[in-house]
Amino acid sequence: YNVTATQNGSTMNATEVITLTAIDGSDQVTLSDELTYQGTSQTDTGQATVEILNSLESVVDNCAANVQTGQSAILENIAVPAGTFQTCHITNSSGDFYMGHVPMGIVKMSSKSDDGTINTTELTSFIKK
Repeated sequence: YNVTATQNGSTMNATEVITLTAIDGSDQVTLSDELTYQGTSQTDTGQATVEILNSLESVVDNCAANVQTGQSAILENIAVPAGTFQTCHITNSSGDFYMGHVPMGIVKMSSKSDDGTINTTELTSFIKK
């Protein structure tokens, strides 16, 4: 992903790489999340279930059903560096999220922090095996 954070007219660019590193026999997956900014990388690992990853990818198929109190959800085509995707555009008090048929489900997201920083993340490429 390309990550852009803008605060008071100043912009920071970074890259984020999320990799599925392992699947065990109980449908647990291990993910590696590497964020690189100005040549410095920080890597975190975490776990999720295959069911959660599959549900993220199915958001588009059930877009209208994803509407919860305080949010809206509509089907929308969106272009990002990785291509053009049909997404479920979800808007809530945290920001805008464009979920699509890609690994991890996230095509684009944009949010505003309490300090006024606007964070935008866009999918730049992916490999689905």
